[in-house]
Amino acid sequence: MLQFIEKKPERGAIQKGLTHENNFDILRLIAALQVVADHYIRHFGLIQIDSFSLLHQAIAVFPGVSVFFFISGYLVTASAESNVATPRKYFVSRALRIFPALWVCTGLTAISLGVIGQLADVPLPSLLLWLFQQVTIFQFINPDYFRDFATGVINGSLWTIPVEITFYVVVFYFSKFAFGISRLWKTLIVVILSALSYAVYLYCAQRGGLMEKILYNSIAAHFWRFGFGMIAFYFRTDAILLSRNFLPVSLGLILILAIEPSGIARAAIVDLPALHTLLLSVVTIGCAYTLPALSQSILHGNDVSYGVYIYHMPIGNLFIYYHLNSVSLTLTAAAATLAIATLSWILVEKPALGLKKRFS
Repeated sequence: MLQFIEKKPERGAIQKGLTHENNFDILRLIAALQVVADHYIRHFGLIQIDSFSLLHQAIAVFPGVSVFFFISGYLVTASAESNVATPRKYFVSRALRIFPALWVCTGLTAISLGVIGQLADVPLPSLLLWLFQQVTIFQFINPDYFRDFATGVINGSLWTIPVEITFYVVVFYFSKFAFGISRLWKTLIVVILSALSYAVYLYCAQRGGLMEKILYNSIAAHFWRFGFGMIAFYFRTDAILLSRNFLPVSLGLILILAIEPSGIARAAIVDLPALHTLLLSVVTIGCAYTLPALSQSILHGNDVSYGVYIYHMPIGNLFIYYHLNSVSLTLTAAAATLAIATLSWILVEKPALGLKKRFS
């Protein structure tokens, strides 16, 4: 196998540009759909149906958030390393990807809540504070006056936004200050930081206090997931080749959990999140660079994953509020999410990304 991995033609192909053609867009969309399925099956009460309970059990072994964080670790590190001398360009690019769609989503969510009367008794200062939290980096804060509405959390998925934004800042300045040192030293630092982060993650998972909740909703508990992506980027040529070779094995091990999520398999993988994430990372990189033109041929450069992610719970909450929680209506909510995410990409996200050159 090692002899195969070291074949010069294939390594050369990757180094000459194969890494710029990949399936990350479609992998992000699949990850977003996993999050939608997970939330809708649980919140719409479908988990009481045996077939949906089995489906939920199966998709749980492919957690979309872990895939998002790993891909961010890989791609954002690439962006940071290539823009250490142009911080304005880097941060403008990251901001344009996150905030315009988030602001529009927040506005539409607030309008829909106002139309159904959910904001009638909310004092204006409290409403303005919530809006400020939603459009900045405090999305994980959920006011008490929303606890009786639908799921009790307007858009719980947004807790990852401040984690992502913090990572953007951390990885840029890490890349800036580590510029010029060997990738082995950078990897060692990332491994140490990831180990500390993993310890925080396990600590938070075992305790449920306020401080643990705050830590869990921060980069401190999740840097290790990004760290896998950072290391994969540092050794991207080898990572791509190794992942493609070990893709069947890694995918097979994870699928075992989907079929029989108990016993030795669960103890070895699910109860060891780092091992599980490592396998997911191998599968992600392997799929990203296997048939790398697949994403372009299917999506044609359209990336609706972010819209799917940020809109699915506001839409889901409206359906739940009106008790529209049958199987067919759940699928309708999912279809509505895809439709609005597509509009978000066409009308908001793609035009915003087109402003990169003007602002940077």
